Amino acid sequence: MFSPPPCQDTLELILFGPGYGESVLAHLGSGHWILVDSCIDSNSRQPAALAYLSLIGLKPADVVDIILASHWHDDHVRGLSTVLEACPQASFCLSSALTKKEFAAMVSRYDCGNRIAGGSGVSELHKIYSLLQGRTAKLAIADRRLYAVSGGELSHGCDVELWSLSPSDAQVEKFLFELASLMPNVGETKYRASVHNRNDLCVAFWLSVGENHILLGSDLEHATDSGMGWKAVVSSTARPQHRADVFKVPHHGSVTGHCRDVWDVMVAGDSVALVTPFTSGRTYLPARDDAVRILSHTDNAYITTSAVQSKTSRQRPAAVQRTIREMGKQLRPALPHTGAVRVRKNLSDINSKWEIETFLGARHLSTYHDSPG
Repeated sequence: MFSPPPCQDTLELILFGPGYGESVLAHLGSGHWILVDSCIDSNSRQPAALAYLSLIGLKPADVVDIILASHWHDDHVRGLSTVLEACPQASFCLSSALTKKEFAAMVSRYDCGNRIAGGSGVSELHKIYSLLQGRTAKLAIADRRLYAVSGGELSHGCDVELWSLSPSDAQVEKFLFELASLMPNVGETKYRASVHNRNDLCVAFWLSVGENHILLGSDLEHATDSGMGWKAVVSSTARPQHRADVFKVPHHGSVTGHCRDVWDVMVAGDSVALVTPFTSGRTYLPARDDAVRILSHTDNAYITTSAVQSKTSRQRPAAVQRTIREMGKQLRPALPHTGAVRVRKNLSDINSKWEIETFLGARHLSTYHDSPG
């Protein structure tokens, strides 16, 4: 289905999104890959990125150079500890605030056996901390170059740079100030991490491969404070000053992640925009208005799944429901496919354009709300 792996001189980015969670893989050339966040593949029940690499005939331990965690929400870290175990030689990078000793202490105080699905992700991070014993994690903060490969090492000859664009100093300071409210009191055990602020500590990433630029927006949100969120990113003079050809739209296309200045200053007018949906309870993102807004900036917008499934269960006859109960069974809706959007470009061909492919229900954003659920 996914065909052979990319050629040595092909730049590839593939975005996975089953409706809850997302993950990004990027091939930089000559067998060098980076991995951002983790979600679970609906079919294999393995991290989607690992399943993909296996399907195209690659061993994750041999090809993944660096693993990046954009933030600690459960829909972005599911299976991330499995990814780390599968790639023992890869570097690991996470938000600088997550490695403060106060936060590490908070994580260790939680009873991870009581984490529920859709929770805070603390259980996964606890596993990650254990796996990082003896390994050095890179710390992501605004305007920091995290990774680089010289073009002389790659068949296409283009230099590679990966930057973190956030969190800003002001965001980290705010988090540490609020940390006390997250710590359990003496004699108290908390079973769920409750964070009352927004996605202030998300790491947005910038990837440049020669003259090709990719902006990965994570779940970073737009704030009114100039030192926070996307405003801080846009105003920075220390970040790469290019326009992105590919933009992973932040926060599942929600208006809370929308910053007009990002589109006007950091993203090319004919960019490829990629979106993952978010479905939880009564929350469905992107909303129809969100899709319209994104499409007003670019015609090349794609989403990783088909239309959201209705949460309304089909009413069964009373006799059928009684029989199901007597059998001690419970029927649940089938998990949606983990759809994916893949973009590729041959960097050895000066006339090459981005090729866009969709898999397992992924589609153009304009058809998302009109397609059958």
